[in-house]
Amino acid sequence: MNGRAPTFSGRALLQIAVLICVVSWSAGLPAQEKKDAKGSRDHPMISRIEGSIIKRFEQKEFDEYRLVKGPVSGYGKDGKRSTNLEDELTDQNSVSLEGKVWRLTYEVPKNRSTLEIVRSYQNELTAAGFKTLFECADQECAGPRPKTSRAREAHFGALSRLLMKRAGYSVTGPISGDQRYLAARLARPEGDVYVSLLAASINVPHVRLDIIEVKPLTAGLVTVNAAAMATDIAAHGSVALYGIHFDHDRAEVKPESRPTLSEIATLLKQNAKLELFVVGHTDNNGTLEYNLDLSLRRAQAVVAALTSQFGVSSKRLDARGVGFLAPVAPNTTEENRTKNRRVELTPR
Repeated sequence: MNGRAPTFSGRALLQIAVLICVVSWSAGLPAQEKKDAKGSRDHPMISRIEGSIIKRFEQKEFDEYRLVKGPVSGYGKDGKRSTNLEDELTDQNSVSLEGKVWRLTYEVPKNRSTLEIVRSYQNELTAAGFKTLFECADQECAGPRPKTSRAREAHFGALSRLLMKRAGYSVTGPISGDQRYLAARLARPEGDVYVSLLAASINVPHVRLDIIEVKPLTAGLVTVNAAAMATDIAAHGSVALYGIHFDHDRAEVKPESRPTLSEIATLLKQNAKLELFVVGHTDNNGTLEYNLDLSLRRAQAVVAALTSQFGVSSKRLDARGVGFLAPVAPNTTEENRTKNRRVELTPR
């Protein structure tokens, strides 16, 4: 080095000045904000943890869903590791649901613990009237530990792996000792709402939030017509109808029942000598006396609708209610209880 200061041409000095300005301006820009997945949105009943972003989103108008309401160990009854965690779900640790299903996966800021996340959601759900069905933390989410000492990781993280896999994630790395789960239910006349909430640390905190709005299949998508009713009566001695709808604990026939009522009227017009028992059935929620009365009032409402709206003679119809005395399935799951809530037509 000769000690002399470097010299630059005028053009070089201009380029350096521009570069300095660009670097300075770029340094002042905020980091690019992460955005929610395209087309995603929060459920209208449940907000998100502040600073969270939606990584994955799916919403279906009518779908089936198996809600976890007990520990998932990752091991079958034979003591072997489960190759499909869904196979481990039974009537004891889960419930089958049908209805509108929302599936959301959030990435949460790193400074949020799973305890804070779950408590925040739990407070919001409780304020909205939800009741907790099951909650667990860490080892509780897996139940008793398998005898095989090498099995701890697969055992401990089974519930997290199951719920993350449902969202399309393949969790191959370790699950930290910071996972919590909450299942809750809101009973309401227009259909119950269930929530499945997992908070787990998988590199960064994640929330798996599924909301299931239980409801019957939209009226009009499937219609049991008069011919099908006649066939069932001839083959089985009765026909079960699921297209006649009532609000929870109410006996007023809802407007969306009209297509099914119209087909009953057609059946009677096509068979002039046919006379029917209209029999109301319920699930086993509540006392027998209450359900006997409710099922009778619902059957009477069907008869009233057929006579007043479709001109069917009341002499051809006889309303009866049997409550939950004649189930078609065990009242152990929501799916089965839905099957048991029905109106049947039986020739008299």
